[in-house]
Amino acid sequence: MDRLFAAALGAGGPATFPVDVYTDASATHVRAALPGCRREDLRIELADGQLTLSVVPPAPAGDAQPDNAPAAPVALRTLSVSEDTADDQVAATYVDGILSVTLPRRPAAPPRRIQINAA
Repeated sequence: MDRLFAAALGAGGPATFPVDVYTDASATHVRAALPGCRREDLRIELADGQLTLSVVPPAPAGDAQPDNAPAAPVALRTLSVSEDTADDQVAATYVDGILSVTLPRRPAAPPRRIQINAA
């Protein structure tokens, strides 16, 4: 119930945004409409089976925040990704306000024949 009121009143943390997720034979694709955002304000992280998309605008000039303190995101979305995602081949583009993330799949390992030895 608290989450319902927090969402309605805009309290409790960063906003979320809608995403489109679709899968084809070789990859999972994530698209998010983020008009008005600058490419350098977008953050994409992939860790522990979670893809996190966030918008982190720069701190205003004269802000007293320490240099090493991470800025708080104004919008955030986290999605679970498949275990067969090729983490080292993930790619992203941001064109005309649309963020597109492609999460390729690792090829399936072929079955391996195991020889049975006599005891």
